[in-house]
Amino acid sequence: MFNLIIADTIGSTYEGGDLKGFSLPLLPKGSHFTDDSVLMAATAEVILLKRASGSDLSQISSEDFARSYKNWGRRFPGVGYSPQFKSWLSKDSLSPIYSLGSGAVSRALPIAWCSQSEETVLALAEASALASHDSTEAVNGAKAVTHAIHKLIKGDEVESVRSFIEGLYFVKLSYNWEELHQESGFSTNAEDCAGLGLAIGLTAKNIEDAMRLCLYVGGDTDTIGAIAAAVMDARQPDVTMPEIFLKVKEAMTGSYAKEIWDIASQYQDEVMYSRHG
Repeated sequence: MFNLIIADTIGSTYEGGDLKGFSLPLLPKGSHFTDDSVLMAATAEVILLKRASGSDLSQISSEDFARSYKNWGRRFPGVGYSPQFKSWLSKDSLSPIYSLGSGAVSRALPIAWCSQSEETVLALAEASALASHDSTEAVNGAKAVTHAIHKLIKGDEVESVRSFIEGLYFVKLSYNWEELHQESGFSTNAEDCAGLGLAIGLTAKNIEDAMRLCLYVGGDTDTIGAIAAAVMDARQPDVTMPEIFLKVKEAMTGSYAKEIWDIASQYQDEVMYSRHG
């Protein structure tokens, strides 16, 4: 969870910008957590509460996730939600809206660690997406990323996971990094961000390499970075960037964002560490 929040923070100031490069500062002035961190914490809280109650995780519904997303989203306004999602947050109804947005993917990332059961993990990924994003693309992106990370946690080889995800979800996982570096436009589509984040995470040598490659190709850098970081957490457990970690931790625990960091810490200790044995 920590690397996911750190990746979100690293990508925050570069999202959609023209500044791209492999050697850019990872935490320039103005770096901050975004909606991705808030909603990942909201997902983690739902799972932690269900575990604490002794109930089966498979009983978590899309409405459970929707309540948590509205609660956390309203407590942390103005951190980068799309206009469409802001509109959903403002309404009392728990019904989803039609959306292809990548937020459905990033907020599902913690789910990959919550159960040994592939069936449970995929059902929760779908439920988390359908909490607000009523589209096949959003569900497909969330499930593709969660499924890939779950397989990596279980010890499947990188190339095996790549082939499996491409074949089952038809998500693109092969990219020309130089072409992406030269492109000026970018996509926030759930499937596009899922594929690019997975591709970076499956290609990178380590977590820092993943972050730098993310900033090199640009685009939806906070979301793509979080996805790539989750993949690296599955590939190389407990590996982080010490100096960056300390800076982000200090910034978040010394501010109103402390509860996001606290949920991440609890989830990492009780769920992620236990899954890695």
